[in-house]
Amino acid sequence: MLNFTVCFKALTGYEPFSWQQKLYERFVRGEIPDVSDIPTGLGKTSVIAVWLIALAHHLSSKSSLPFPRRLVYVVDRRTVVDQSTDEAESLVKKIENPDSTASPAETNALRMLAEIFKNAACAAHDKLIALSTLRGQFADNREWCVDPARPAVIVGTVDMIGSRLLFSGYGGVGRYYRSTQAGLLGQDALIVIDEAQLSPTFVTTAIAAYKYQRRSQEIRRSWLMRLSATILNHNESDEQDEKEIVFGKDEIADDYKNEIARKRLMAEKRLVWHPVKPESDVKESSKAANERFANAIVESAAKFFNQSTAVIIYLKTVELVNVVEEKLAGKLKAAEIADAKERILKITDEMRGYERDDLVKNNKIYKYFKPKENRVLTEGCRFIIATAAAEVGVNIDAEHGICDLVAYERMIQRFGRINRLGNKAATTTVMYDEAQFKACDVLEKNSSNEAAPKGKNAAQPIDRTAYYAHSVLQSRADEDGGIDVSPTALREIENDERAWSVPPHCPPLDSAQLDDWSLTTLNQNDYARPLVAYWLRGVTADNSATTTFCWRADLQFAASIEDDKDDIVNMVKAVPVAPQEKADVAVHRAIALVKKLAEKFREKQLVIIDGGGTYEATTLEKICGVTDGKVSVKDDELHRKLSFATLILPNEIGGLDSSGNPLQELPKTVTRVEDRVDSDLWRRLVITQEGKNFVAQELDADGEEKAIDNELPNKFPSPKAIVKAYCKQWKRQCHFISNKGESVNTNDADDGDDSNVNVKHHKFVAYLLKRDAPEQFSSNRDESSLNRDKELSVTQHNADARRCAEIICEKLNLDSSLASAIILAASRHDNGKARLCWQRAIGNENYDRENIETALAKSGKTWFDQQANAGYRHEFGSLIEATRDVEINRHPHRELILHLIAAHHGYARPYFPDRAFDREEPDSKRFAFDTMQRFARLQRQYGWWQLAYLESLLKAADGLASRANQKGTQ
Repeated sequence: MLNFTVCFKALTGYEPFSWQQKLYERFVRGEIPDVSDIPTGLGKTSVIAVWLIALAHHLSSKSSLPFPRRLVYVVDRRTVVDQSTDEAESLVKKIENPDSTASPAETNALRMLAEIFKNAACAAHDKLIALSTLRGQFADNREWCVDPARPAVIVGTVDMIGSRLLFSGYGGVGRYYRSTQAGLLGQDALIVIDEAQLSPTFVTTAIAAYKYQRRSQEIRRSWLMRLSATILNHNESDEQDEKEIVFGKDEIADDYKNEIARKRLMAEKRLVWHPVKPESDVKESSKAANERFANAIVESAAKFFNQSTAVIIYLKTVELVNVVEEKLAGKLKAAEIADAKERILKITDEMRGYERDDLVKNNKIYKYFKPKENRVLTEGCRFIIATAAAEVGVNIDAEHGICDLVAYERMIQRFGRINRLGNKAATTTVMYDEAQFKACDVLEKNSSNEAAPKGKNAAQPIDRTAYYAHSVLQSRADEDGGIDVSPTALREIENDERAWSVPPHCPPLDSAQLDDWSLTTLNQNDYARPLVAYWLRGVTADNSATTTFCWRADLQFAASIEDDKDDIVNMVKAVPVAPQEKADVAVHRAIALVKKLAEKFREKQLVIIDGGGTYEATTLEKICGVTDGKVSVKDDELHRKLSFATLILPNEIGGLDSSGNPLQELPKTVTRVEDRVDSDLWRRLVITQEGKNFVAQELDADGEEKAIDNELPNKFPSPKAIVKAYCKQWKRQCHFISNKGESVNTNDADDGDDSNVNVKHHKFVAYLLKRDAPEQFSSNRDESSLNRDKELSVTQHNADARRCAEIICEKLNLDSSLASAIILAASRHDNGKARLCWQRAIGNENYDRENIETALAKSGKTWFDQQANAGYRHEFGSLIEATRDVEINRHPHRELILHLIAAHHGYARPYFPDRAFDREEPDSKRFAFDTMQRFARLQRQYGWWQLAYLESLLKAADGLASRANQKGTQ
């Protein structure tokens, strides 16, 4: 029997608070609150640990109560995602390797958890719990998609999680995984939205999605829980079917008796106002106003120069952060503080992932701000200057704060990063522009919300939500003018909705949109549909719209768009964009950056991935319409093109500052990082023609060509021959080879002519992928049948998949009728590989059409011959054979079985293209038409997420069987 207190302490290192014990008791009863309203400082992220222990209880007791096997933790600040992942990873590590300092009772508890989670999975895995995040080290490992019975923790942003829930999958998710991920998020999962008040559009959409799920046959129920320290209104809509379950106020009452919790809840934090006065009555430019405000910020910060203290400065915009950083560094230097630059850390949401990861792991200033009960600060002051990127959930603890005035819910988040543990008395200085504030006063007195200030020198009014936030906080001022902003004091303030950010309008989620998005076989070019961004962020423009920038050295080897437009796209797709490569820039700043790039490098080629995941090779000139060195395209058109898009640029154009933020000063070469994500995953060959021969060099992590140290002769008759030889030598498979690359002028010495005439040649680049690379790196999943240690027949692989399907259905305790359908589909799913074209494509020279036992499902070859296969999809052939199978035709779930077989590689939602047809079957068009109708009928019967979930079970059986065979465990 699990003891929650012992398990919790073993996982976290401290005794649980009362609210954590009560939440666990709810989970054990199968009750998951809709809203959890927990103050800052009481460890809301510990929901992950509470869920883990509750899941172990349900698994070990074989409870009949439904409880989710996957926890999805949504954080609406990119800089916090890795931090949350680190906390989850720490829990997993303790379960797998109990700390030697743990008590015997705690060690025993961790071993019990490990045994329970091990037995829950369908197969042995390297880690007991799948841990995935859409940023950082674990990005897109998709381990949570492999085994549907295995406990999993997935951490990601609103855009990444929300797009997957809605069948879209930002970040290069292809047709194979889009429906799989939607199904696994929509079934048997608990989605926890941290600081939910910051994501009102996504909350509204998620609530609507879960209501739709309840209308269909629920196979494995899912839950949604909003987590916040600043809940304004628990009921998002008057149309809710039932009253929400709220967990919070009553549940934390007992925590005031706990010394540690009380210290945090009552932490001494004082707010003082600092109005910034204009220098004259003359109207300023926005740049001059920023300069004046920045000077005031720096003067306030200078008070701490002679103290050993940690100060955080929060500002609304990246522009203002940059100005304050420059001025503060100058002020420190003027004060003869030698290491001025080493005392300031800038954090914005625009940081590239590579620098952001390094910040959390290695930055000395960031470590200086890490919260500790008995923190000893080194000599001298330290400053963090940050935008909203460091407001929510960031694990820092400043001793003092300086900030501008923003909406009330953001002010609460800022206060929460100051004196979190209640160790000392802290002060937060809140600055606002006095002229702008007075302009807003005039509007209020005139009761005219829309009237503009009169007079050419009149200041623009301050943001209305900030104005009312001032009013709400000022209502708590004491006789000295100071304001108590401890967590307890803030919870006693009566909320005013006018002080909160106005959420963008969220369009209603209806069945038409869900039908459109569920057609995951079709990309945006094939079938245009509304972008899911409107249902994640709202239809009105807001500051959350971003553009992602990524730089790659490999683009120098791409063919020109005029010669081969697909070559550059395929090159980019070959290596999925990793979070370390990304810099997410606010769209208005992205527009300015792209325009400067276009004016300097208008002919440079790039790839743009729009918000719907469609790739397009283009040039900066085509994006911006450069005429006579000037951009002609209007900003509003660029806004449409760049919102939620990803731009992949050559690394010799662009620039990043030392903090990983995009520069406006150009040009500057950007550090190449794609090979640093996993230096052993890829090996790249650069192939050059020398006369009639071809020679290879290797491209290193810095983009430099170097000689290859091996015994192979370095002259081959073709690029393909080189690639085949090195695939065999290094036990790899060719993932991509370019059609042709940059033109280079070389002296051709092989023709016996010593005249030194320059001859134009081309370079090729090839990517050689590790044999055991994660599946997401396979651009064509038929290629996953290659490079096996041993060949495997279709008959044997079907039998292996059937066995895995039986285990999956047993572990999930699936309804027997549905289980038999999935098992039967698994036993027939690869029959379509027994076609001459497909067997030739994998290099099976011994295939006999009359003997299915000679058909291979897995091959030891390193190359899939696309020309021999000519687009044929083996699952289409499997579907045709299944329609003639007596056992399938007698099954009550015949239609479902046929669909699962057809859809197990991502097609049949809703169709197969003509190229996929079985050329040995003259009636292929009829089967393709039936496939579309069948998909529509089944989706109406099961619902969007339930059907996708059933598909994921067959895909899992197929994948687990392949993994086991590759590891030699079958």
